[in-house]
Amino acid sequence: MKRMLLFVAVSLITLSNVFACDFLFKSEDLCMEVKWEVLPPARSNGTLVLTFTDAKDPSRLVTPKSTPQVVLWMSSMGHGSKPTTLNYVDVGQFRSTDVFFVMGGPWDVKYQLKDGNKVVEELVQKIKI
Repeated sequence: MKRMLLFVAVSLITLSNVFACDFLFKSEDLCMEVKWEVLPPARSNGTLVLTFTDAKDPSRLVTPKSTPQVVLWMSSMGHGSKPTTLNYVDVGQFRSTDVFFVMGGPWDVKYQLKDGNKVVEELVQKIKI
């Protein structure tokens, strides 16, 4: 009985670690959490914070080796918005400002890791403004 309870406890802990990752960058084995400080309406600036952690140890903040970038894209209209500004805050943490959606509707927020001009990996969050 004790072994069964231990197995269930370890399984739940393992599953909670697996599902705790909002966005997984496989290229660097990093989890990224996105928190909107200001989710803007159309035609107004917003701010979001990206936090990167080790996928195997979510308590350990890690700064990506590649350069993070946030790109706004409206696929239904075939255009993006002005470039966002991404600033280093602390180990594993970046703040994206100038998040400006030029119009209401469905948008893709593309979270990229880049090596120079080359996109190493891209993850997409769909939102509606």
